[in-house]
Amino acid sequence: MFQITGQHGFHITLANGYTISVQIGRGYYCDNHYSLSSLISAELADFAGPAPPTLTAEIAVIQPNGELMRQEDGDNILKYQTVSDFLSLMNRINAISPIRIVSTPLLLEGPLNE
Repeated sequence: MFQITGQHGFHITLANGYTISVQIGRGYYCDNHYSLSSLISAELADFAGPAPPTLTAEIAVIQPNGELMRQEDGDNILKYQTVSDFLSLMNRINAISPIRIVSTPLLLEGPLNE
């Protein structure tokens, strides 16, 4: 299932119940974190239009129980992720059994941990 989240990103829910959240723009951990729209107050940001294009995004994994999946570094957010990082993560999450809830950090390799 695909779902737009405001004007700053989207969610993809996989068949196993896990959701991958991708967010860009003002205040998110991506290349345009400090874009010109960051000068606009939070209340007016949604009226400023969609976030500009970016080479990286903030990504989080939401488990079927609604909790964010903790990463190896203890954080729930993957910062400054490229499209390749996103595709790699999506494939890894898609391979998780539908009944498995990850209560310990998911060990991710390579640039996903940065």
